[in-house]
Amino acid sequence: MKGSVTRRDFMRSAATGVMVFPALTASGLGPAFGLEKEAPVSIPRRKLGKTGVSVSQLAFGGGSRFVQYKTDTEAIEVLNWVIDHGVNYLDTAHGYGDGLSETRYGMVMKDRRNEVFLVTKIAAREPEAFQREFELSLRRWLSTTRN
Repeated sequence: MKGSVTRRDFMRSAATGVMVFPALTASGLGPAFGLEKEAPVSIPRRKLGKTGVSVSQLAFGGGSRFVQYKTDTEAIEVLNWVIDHGVNYLDTAHGYGDGLSETRYGMVMKDRRNEVFLVTKIAAREPEAFQREFELSLRRWLSTTRN
């Protein structure tokens, strides 16, 4: 297809954005490089299976690096930056930071839920344990989205 992005081009652009721009923004140097004024990078999207939902080909995971931010404010700033720059597929799990990731995602979803496709994983395989984790995930999300 004419004008399509090759896998190599996409990976090069994604790697640059993932490594360089968040580091500059988080370090406070973003404005010095004009990042706040720059138009968001266009991330290629695809339909997600039979859902018909268009999701970014680059996902943002709420795992080990995300839960290592010292403050919720810092983590929320990063998550908002990611959404602002075109990533709309967000991944988290009950086990990431013992629920910290889900809680931080919930704080952002209060205002931005309609902009993203949010996925949370549950590790439990036994029905009772699965239900407990599922209910905990829902409670975390609800407690941060209600006023």
